[in-house]
Amino acid sequence: MSANVLTALLYKTDSEGYISINGPVKQSLATQLNTSPQVIVNQVKFLSDVNLLIKKARGVYYYPIIHPADCRKIMDNSYRKLSLECVFHAKQFLPETKIIVE
Repeated sequence: MSANVLTALLYKTDSEGYISINGPVKQSLATQLNTSPQVIVNQVKFLSDVNLLIKKARGVYYYPIIHPADCRKIMDNSYRKLSLECVFHAKQFLPETKIIVE
């Protein structure tokens, strides 16, 4: 479910890479993913806990693994290739992750 939420949030990203998770966004995501707004809240919290989203303020998150211009390419369907890179460095608990858009 977390991967589905993370993917769906690509389409909620503004031009600066921020996502405002307010009532309408939670409801929209819940409807899209056939779940409840509370599940969306729980998944966003989990994604923040593992640093796939960065909490900036109450209800405002930043998407650090993809550049905002790349989000726009995905929304406009103007990309040739999407890939996900996960790198573990020595003694690192969580991987360094980024989405590459070509």
